[in-house]
Amino acid sequence: MVFMSDQGKDWSELDIADLRNCAQRGITLEGAATLLGRDLLEVAQKAEEIGLTLPLASRDHLPRHL
Repeated sequence: MVFMSDQGKDWSELDIADLRNCAQRGITLEGAATLLGRDLLEVAQKAEEIGLTLPLASRDHLPRHL
């Protein structure tokens, strides 16, 4: 399956609603990044910015400062 990439684009209200939905469903940060077509760090930053917590499948994918 091929996902269109929104990496680096501004976040729309629909993107943010999708991210909130991922958090409510317990989808991992990695899963949300894949579903949203965005970079892992980009999704982590937006989640933190809007006060969401998404579980990590693996900490190996994140920079050390997160």
